[in-house]
Amino acid sequence: KLQLSISGMSLDAAVRKDWRAALAFLAVEIEMAGQVRVDEFHAAALQRRALIHTRLGDGDGAQRDLKEAAALVAKIEDDALRKRMEIDHEAVTALTAPPAEAIELISTALEFHRDTGWRMYVPDLLLRRGQLRKAAGLKDAAITDFEAGIAELERLRDDLPPGPSRWGVLDAANDLFEERIRAALEYGDADTAF
Repeated sequence: KLQLSISGMSLDAAVRKDWRAALAFLAVEIEMAGQVRVDEFHAAALQRRALIHTRLGDGDGAQRDLKEAAALVAKIEDDALRKRMEIDHEAVTALTAPPAEAIELISTALEFHRDTGWRMYVPDLLLRRGQLRKAAGLKDAAITDFEAGIAELERLRDDLPPGPSRWGVLDAANDLFEERIRAALEYGDADTAF
């Protein structure tokens, strides 16, 4: 129960974009997960910390966490759980990858998570891919991703139970709407922006 409470605090701090507080809670969560020796929880916490390291511009820290998480995922004996955790790992790797690699990795992760994975990752993956496509000059494809991300948020808002799953989804919400509004304005489409 204590570990779940700490996890909730780290997720809440991340939703509020209080990256330093999220890192502090994750350090405690990761320490506890290592003592309890539940590889799934330990790997998931390391993956979340890798994302925060990326947000803070600490690529080396992100890579260290991803490497440690991959080793833990490889030890999971249950085939279905290990496969799901491997896909989760690919999704986090995609979100932390350099732009040249990220679009393909994100597309692979999206395909899995839309069908059989954790749908809570889909809005953030669509946001990241849309941002990368926009930076690459693929504005229409970027808009398609932003709109798909917003539609996914609407679906998940009704489908997800209260708690940590819902918190993870909300992380991408503001950025998706801001990106879509900005894209509409760039096209001179004030109606869509409003």
